[in-house]
Amino acid sequence: MKHTGHLLIHGGTVLPLAGGRQAEPADVLVQSDEIIAVGRNLAVPADAEFVDAGDALVVPGFIQSHVHVVQSLARHRAEGLQLLPWLRGRIWPYEAALAPAEVGAAASLGIAELLLGGTTAVLDMGTTHDQDQVFTAAQGLGIRFTSGKTHMDSGAGVPADLLEDTGESLLEAERLAARWHGAAAGLLRYAVAPRFILSCSPELLTGCVRLARANGYLLHTH
Repeated sequence: MKHTGHLLIHGGTVLPLAGGRQAEPADVLVQSDEIIAVGRNLAVPADAEFVDAGDALVVPGFIQSHVHVVQSLARHRAEGLQLLPWLRGRIWPYEAALAPAEVGAAASLGIAELLLGGTTAVLDMGTTHDQDQVFTAAQGLGIRFTSGKTHMDSGAGVPADLLEDTGESLLEAERLAARWHGAAAGLLRYAVAPRFILSCSPELLTGCVRLARANGYLLHTH
């Protein structure tokens, strides 16, 4: 979430993770959404908000490079299974059953958990239907978020509610990308996301690659 004034993160141990620098006690001064100074005895505006980071490690935001935030409500409901029985017996039926509001709630929960753990940038796999709800949740929580609808048009054990018409699936991706790619001052980006080769026809996979290449979108799959 964007901070509009000055913010001083005070008294922490800063771990830069760049340039071979070591962790050291330092303050971090933020103005709006930009870090403007790191060090000791900084010149701090009188109206700055202070955050006490004593006994804390201050690090750059973590990056989650593959996640399904919509599956947050399915946690602990499909333990101990191999991949395909897990998908066909638990995860796909769960995703197929979600109403639009439930997609939004699951995405909000998953994103909030990531933020609370220090993650500030996410590459998400998305959902087959109601992907607008996922982007809306990300926009509301202020995270840097790349995602796209999950394409599925074939495959054994895929629920009927997740099976898509190939052409309609690609058209929906185009609509979503037009709405969300670059939204929220660039925090949101679109990725073309065929689920995996076992649930996508060759025609769908080819269409996804063409869409991504033609527009410079990331191609995200398993």
